[in-house]
Amino acid sequence: MSSIECFVPSMDGEEISTTVESFSRSQSFTGVTILSGVSLRSTETLRSIAEAISQKYILIYTKDLPLEMGYLALDRIISIAEDTKADMLYADHYELVGEQRRRHPLIDCQKGALRDDFDFGSVLVFRTS
Repeated sequence: MSSIECFVPSMDGEEISTTVESFSRSQSFTGVTILSGVSLRSTETLRSIAEAISQKYILIYTKDLPLEMGYLALDRIISIAEDTKADMLYADHYELVGEQRRRHPLIDCQKGALRDDFDFGSVLVFRTS
């Protein structure tokens, strides 16, 4: 199976531990880079990520909140990427509202449907080669 490295914004120690532990439950996870003091929306940051890539896939998490991935989620994402030959993947997710966990479905991206406010969610996976 292919491997994935993850890039996440800086968070508190416990939040980053939760996020990394969530990633590490998947066999395809190879490591995480914590992006401190930079914007994930800047060209300079994206270029530095592109230069640091060492795996076939990368995950970019865009929120500075702890992330809880589902069981073997990264492995499933990689499997889908391999099967579909997709260059970019995103997925439905859950969000916590108070103590309540709610589904947050996303729409399918179709040719001609992309617009500047399209919601890809906060977990983006890209094929690097």
